[in-house]
Amino acid sequence: MLRITEKYYIRHMSQKDIALQENISVPTVSRMISRAMESGYVNITIDYSFLTETELAEELRIKYGLDQVTIVPVVIPEAPAILLDTCKAAATHLASALTSGSIIGTAWGNTMKCLASCIEPMDIDRIKVVELNGRCADAAAAQGADDMVHALISATGGQGYMIPAPVVVDDSRTAEMLRNDSGIRSVLQMAESCDVAIFSTGILSRDSIMARSGFLDKGMYELLKEKGAVGDIASGYFDFEGNIVDSELEERRISLPLTAFRAIPSKICVASGKEKAKVLRGAIKGGFIDSLIADEELGRALLLLG
Repeated sequence: MLRITEKYYIRHMSQKDIALQENISVPTVSRMISRAMESGYVNITIDYSFLTETELAEELRIKYGLDQVTIVPVVIPEAPAILLDTCKAAATHLASALTSGSIIGTAWGNTMKCLASCIEPMDIDRIKVVELNGRCADAAAAQGADDMVHALISATGGQGYMIPAPVVVDDSRTAEMLRNDSGIRSVLQMAESCDVAIFSTGILSRDSIMARSGFLDKGMYELLKEKGAVGDIASGYFDFEGNIVDSELEERRISLPLTAFRAIPSKICVASGKEKAKVLRGAIKGGFIDSLIADEELGRALLLLG
């Protein structure tokens, strides 16, 4: 089996030529190659660091004044595949962007859950990973509330810190009490000291995690929409021009405020899906993104916006 696998993958012989040389049938060769793959003797990887649309990335970098842009080609035009390819490229970027001794802030959501599954061991140490926002109790596991923290500390041997509270509570008084709790306060203070933030943007939608979890009832959704909100970062909302949308919801959040988020030295956004173009534009205008990893379709949609 190993001899046949070597001839096929390393010597690039055809299955027909291998069958003739080994005096066996072509279907047998095919089965042995498949068995070698299933048994773990063969591992195929794609170097996503080379899969970038250089010209588009440079146009976006210049237009929006970003530090770095990575654009990932759309190989399979299906949303799950686009998301996975974007996250694999982001994982490659993080391996070179993160440094020893850093405090890294992460948010949660579908994109971060996918990115967590792509993180591989990194040659850095003494890092701390902290959540930037509380969680949606009924959706915490499904949306990977802790996945990025666990993935990064597993990859580096660092320490992780979670916010043991909901992302939004019923009233501002309760929120203030929770923020003053010693355990929660220490995590939020650490979040303010982050060197790097790794996150994605959410869209203001009735189908968003925040809405499905009950934190955005019809009245709050309509209020945010009326004020021009297009999306959120770590449950903090902003409009198309990057202005923070102030609302009663902001007073009830157990998360790093967007004003403090903006002050983080390196803010790395990972996003896929062209429907996020307006949200990204607002986030960039607001100074919430320094580096962007996005798919080709989203990049082209973003470039077309004024």
